[in-house]
Amino acid sequence: AREVALADSSSPLTRTIANLGFARLFIENGRLTITGMSRPDLELSGLKSEIVVRSRGQITAKGQFSLAGQSVTFDANLSLPPEKSERPLDLYQYPLRLTLKTGGLTATLDGKVDVFGSLRFEGNADFAATRARALLTWLGLQLKGRNGLETIAIKGGARWSDSALAMDRAKIEIDGNEATGAVSIDHGAKRPSIDATLSFQTLDLSKLFDAGPAALINEDLNLELWRA
Repeated sequence: AREVALADSSSPLTRTIANLGFARLFIENGRLTITGMSRPDLELSGLKSEIVVRSRGQITAKGQFSLAGQSVTFDANLSLPPEKSERPLDLYQYPLRLTLKTGGLTATLDGKVDVFGSLRFEGNADFAATRARALLTWLGLQLKGRNGLETIAIKGGARWSDSALAMDRAKIEIDGNEATGAVSIDHGAKRPSIDATLSFQTLDLSKLFDAGPAALINEDLNLELWRA
């Protein structure tokens, strides 16, 4: 039986959910395609999820999917926008808290998703990798040696649109080295690219360069990471 009925509004996503009229939805072995205006489509396969529509316009979803051969679990809480507003664009902004986990990586986004035009996010982001070297290998960067790049943590305000994630005045910790600065990640190409301008109080790279900087990376890499 239907437990919750959402009121109709001028937001397309709200209308779609309201028209479905469910309180709880289970998805097994689904496939989700996320399309964008300036990047390749993102394919999520093997989707398994439970979606619950709660009172006061709250929607929760949890489950897992496969991305590039890697299993990812997720836990999301989405709030529907107001039914009416003096500012029409408010009808397209959805408060969202999303946590993704895969391997040694945990990523949390807490802010608002804007679905007017192209998909955008603005809010706070928190990334913590306890197996950073394995994560970089999954992303396509082949590293030699076994030392260094074990833990990376990044947190701060974030803006994401199309294929780029930008974080200004972020707090970063790499193998115990603390820094502040700006980080941007562009995932629109076949291989993600990272650009960062960081300020360290102290910087110990002895673990990272035990074998010498030239032996660390097995390919050409144009990456500006360290700037005092």
